[in-house]
Amino acid sequence: MNQTKVVIALPTVATVYSNEPVSVENLELLTVPIKNLEHLFEQLYQYKTSFMGRANHGYTLLLYSCILTKGFEEIEKEMDSSLSPLIGNHGHCNQELVNLFLTGRATTNCFDGEKVFGDGTDKMVLKGIA
Repeated sequence: MNQTKVVIALPTVATVYSNEPVSVENLELLTVPIKNLEHLFEQLYQYKTSFMGRANHGYTLLLYSCILTKGFEEIEKEMDSSLSPLIGNHGHCNQELVNLFLTGRATTNCFDGEKVFGDGTDKMVLKGIA
């Protein structure tokens, strides 16, 4: 059976008791081999208190875990433009981040597949959900 590795971002003791935003430098990163979806849920359940509630910065830890598991290079490849931020104005998730959470791919658009516009040097390919 093919195993996948998942990165789980957990707070350090200093982070848990801080009201400051969580930075990657203040995290403990665990790399866990995952056999299947059920095994993933079992592994994450062990750390449920770290992901629960605003005081523990759970949403940020989940975001970091997702991005670090996928990898920056892979996320950039899936986006229409690697210059687009995953978090937009006012702290809202951009479509790439929403799609990463929902489908596992950081595509820029919600349509099915890819859409090709133009040809030759003017060709533009927009990536949607597979």
